[in-house]
Amino acid sequence: AAQKQQQEQAAAQAQAQAQPAPTTNVYDVKPNDNLSSIAQQNGKTVDELLAIPGNEKYKADPNKINVGDKVNLGEPQAPTPQPDANAQAQQQAQEAAQKQQQEQATVQAQAAQAQPPAADNVYDVKEGDNLSTIAQKQGKSVDELLSIPGNEKYKTDPDKINIGDKINLSTVDSPQNQSEQDQNVDDHDNSS
Repeated sequence: AAQKQQQEQAAAQAQAQAQPAPTTNVYDVKPNDNLSSIAQQNGKTVDELLAIPGNEKYKADPNKINVGDKVNLGEPQAPTPQPDANAQAQQQAQEAAQKQQQEQATVQAQAAQAQPPAADNVYDVKEGDNLSTIAQKQGKSVDELLSIPGNEKYKTDPDKINIGDKINLSTVDSPQNQSEQDQNVDDHDNSS
């Protein structure tokens, strides 16, 4: 019970610290200040400042303020509610998890690009080609081509391909590698 009470007190203190103090209702004029800059800093217009009781002396000449003058800002503003510490911690954890997922996806994409597909799994772009015609020739959709590693660069503008570009057609191993894998399977079967 004592531990729970301590946790509640710590949570209350954290929440109190997260709440900003109300904005003061008096502004001390500093060098180079003018009513326009003071109003802007406090989310008001010059006319709103001049309408606040105590600022009447500036109506005759709004530019005549002196360092050390006190400009009344009106009623203190209520503090902006801040999320509690638990909500902030949860949000930070979610953001960290999303960042980690993005980094993993980037690493996987880079690894996939590091292994170029076999020559028969690549299409050399020729004059007059675009992703639609290439996809049609290969019996695929444009989306299928764009989902193949190495073709991501065309997602932003699928029709911006150049003669000589290499479009990956699949992520399947080359026939040579596949036949080696098949041979290894046959060898294993024969050893029984």
